[in-house]
Amino acid sequence: SEDANRLPDGVQLAIPISSDTSPELRAAIAQFWQWSNWQSGKALMVRYGAALGDCLVEVADELERGKVTANVVWPGLVADLLLDNTGNVKRYVLEYDIEDNGKLYTYRKEVDGEAVRTFRDGEPFSYDGNPPEYANPYGFVPAVWVRHINLGGDHGAPAMRNLGNTGRVLELTRK
Repeated sequence: SEDANRLPDGVQLAIPISSDTSPELRAAIAQFWQWSNWQSGKALMVRYGAALGDCLVEVADELERGKVTANVVWPGLVADLLLDNTGNVKRYVLEYDIEDNGKLYTYRKEVDGEAVRTFRDGEPFSYDGNPPEYANPYGFVPAVWVRHINLGGDHGAPAMRNLGNTGRVLELTRK
């Protein structure tokens, strides 16, 4: 639900919240969902997971706006990932090419429990008014690696994992 409250007629919430959750915490959750445009973000997270098996959701502090939001990240942008034995993200690296003023370069962001580091073409580089390396104020990685179907490894399985090269899939890809 958009307001983090129970739905009518016993309809189950996609993200269940305990019945004894305080109204203040429910309001904070609802605000986070609104700021994150989670009505759209949740669908994107599921789409990426269903198509590719997994995706990253990172929490972003938007200090200049006074907001905290969730950013759904295409899993192909995750260049490196370290999970603990329970699936918590201990480190992730985003890396992708960007064009800026007609010049192509590689953006890289490394996040762990100690620091956040950003690079441009392999060299430390400042983005968004932050230095190229700054302390992670949380002491943990504010992200979750979502596996569509958890098979026990670091990567999940996509929804179509058992279809293989059946005639129907091949027919669809030819059209």
